[in-house]
Amino acid sequence: MNDRHNTLQFAAEQFARSALAFVDRQGFDADEMTPELAEMLALLADQTEWRVFVDGTRNLGHQASTVMILRRLIELTAFTGCVVVLYADYGRALLGNTAAKLALMFPGLDPARMADGFAAYGTCRNIRFLPYECRSALTEAVAFGFTGGADDMSTNYALQLNVRFFARIQPYLWDDPPSKKADSYYESSRVEQPDGRHLYMVDAFPAFQDLPIKPPRTETYVLDSVIWDWYADGQTFDEDLARRTRNARAILAACGRTRAEDVDSPLLWTMYGLQHFTATAPEMFLVCVLAALRCQRDAPRSIVICSCSPHAELTGWASLIDALADDLGVGSTDLPALRTTLAARHTREFGEGVLSTAKLDPLIRTLGAWIHDRSDTACIRVHRGYDANTKQWMDISGDLDSTLREMVSPTVHFVELGSVPMDVFHHCVTNSDLPSVIEGQAAANLMTSQGRPFLQILRPEHVIKNGYALCGQQHTGSRMPAMAAQVAATIRDQLPERCLASVSAQSPVDFCAELDRIAAFVLEASCTSTGVARYFSMLGHHFARNGQDKLLVALLAVREVMLAG
Repeated sequence: MNDRHNTLQFAAEQFARSALAFVDRQGFDADEMTPELAEMLALLADQTEWRVFVDGTRNLGHQASTVMILRRLIELTAFTGCVVVLYADYGRALLGNTAAKLALMFPGLDPARMADGFAAYGTCRNIRFLPYECRSALTEAVAFGFTGGADDMSTNYALQLNVRFFARIQPYLWDDPPSKKADSYYESSRVEQPDGRHLYMVDAFPAFQDLPIKPPRTETYVLDSVIWDWYADGQTFDEDLARRTRNARAILAACGRTRAEDVDSPLLWTMYGLQHFTATAPEMFLVCVLAALRCQRDAPRSIVICSCSPHAELTGWASLIDALADDLGVGSTDLPALRTTLAARHTREFGEGVLSTAKLDPLIRTLGAWIHDRSDTACIRVHRGYDANTKQWMDISGDLDSTLREMVSPTVHFVELGSVPMDVFHHCVTNSDLPSVIEGQAAANLMTSQGRPFLQILRPEHVIKNGYALCGQQHTGSRMPAMAAQVAATIRDQLPERCLASVSAQSPVDFCAELDRIAAFVLEASCTSTGVARYFSMLGHHFARNGQDKLLVALLAVREVMLAG
């Protein structure tokens, strides 16, 4: 359970007992604290400085998870001291710029002026930033440090950040069991100390692995003017970001206008993460658009598919939905443009005999009839936000504002939004009318803890195979986690090209039946009276309890390590 010797054995056993008692507490208020946690939070509040490590990993998950932990700690303790955020940047374009990522999470922060900048959150008005390579400047030791995700298990961040106790809290479902310690990719939460004596939370208390991190109570994601004023109009470091933020504001205004009174306002369907599926993203987008068309048969309203994925990385992402939009625009059920585009996308596979051209026409005929049977007025509009020629994002907020407010026949709008500030993204996914399509664990953590429906599309090689929680022992027989995972995998795997395979091809009828199943799940998840919606709501109620908060359980581990001396 520790790296060098067994001096933490008793601490690990005590942690396991206290964690089990806390997690299993019944009949208490959701926000109630144990005396041990109240003591820890008071101790944290009394500190003059905390140190937080932000890893320089790819995408935004580890960074967002860390910022959410920091926000929740500030909220729980009413901390008024200084927070030093040490951010790593490994100088690799593939990983992205960590300072730029943090700028998406702290309004008022300019990534080019991090050394001079500071941020505030809640009671803490002094959040400062320091590059990880400058950590030698931290000559005075402090008591506590934290991270919400760090990949390199060979690094002792208690030693590197000059803190006595460092809580490495990995993201939701990220922890590996002790049996994986020999794996070169092993990652797990632990309490670190400068002398190398570390307590691994999952080793002592395996249920720790399944806990999400509870968002701050203030994270209702009703965006205030500070977010819009800074990112859309105030900041000058990234005009592309300003344009994307203005576009997001237009979408949210059109979809969110007094829904209780305006039943004709468009339904928002947020998507993120398809940049991880570069080879098949155009087909996956097509599947989602077709599912949206099917949804409109039972819910005859416009649907706005808002994609927050960085489409600049996805060549030809809209080729198939553009073609389908052209066909529907001229009222063609023969879908000639879609047929031509599909054939062009798979020229090599047809030439190699992997796919059969003889199966293309049956697929197109069946799909055309399926669309016509479900809607004789189907309409698709693609709103591009990125100009591939100038390599710049465009401000299309005016067009979105007027188009999305038009009272015309139901239309599927596909908006290329791209990366937006963290709070805007959180608002988009948690306020999506239809279950958000996501990929990463930070987003899954947010949706699970908020009780919001979602479809998590995991990469086939991912060690996590099902990101949907079982909601307590009384619900271990629920079929919902498996059903949700299956529908998400269908979006990933049930692609048109499977109907074109030379060997063991899927029938076009079965392909269309899968589209019906996706649409049925999406609609059920958006209707509060269904079993699907109740499952997600139950998750929200279950994980609203402090006893189900990974951060608070981790603080119990920190306490036991402190007491062990």
